[in-house]
Amino acid sequence: MQNEKANQLINEITSYVKELASETDKVKQSEFFRHYLDTMVRFWKYSYHNQLLIFYQMPKSDNGCGIQDMALYWQTGEKRQ
Repeated sequence: MQNEKANQLINEITSYVKELASETDKVKQSEFFRHYLDTMVRFWKYSYHNQLLIFYQMPKSDNGCGIQDMALYWQTGEKRQ
């Protein structure tokens, strides 16, 4: 009796794992997921939440410009507001 229960449980777990593997394969092949990963790669210095904001608000954006990059455009001695 316990052997039957154990086999039944093993079969259920195996079917769940197979289902999860097929769903994972579907996600990895989706265009949405690839675009998401592409955005994460381009903005690797940004926090996760900022990456998500960029992904949803400006999906075609290139690498952003931070405050250090903006400093290149200021003249020496110019006031920064």
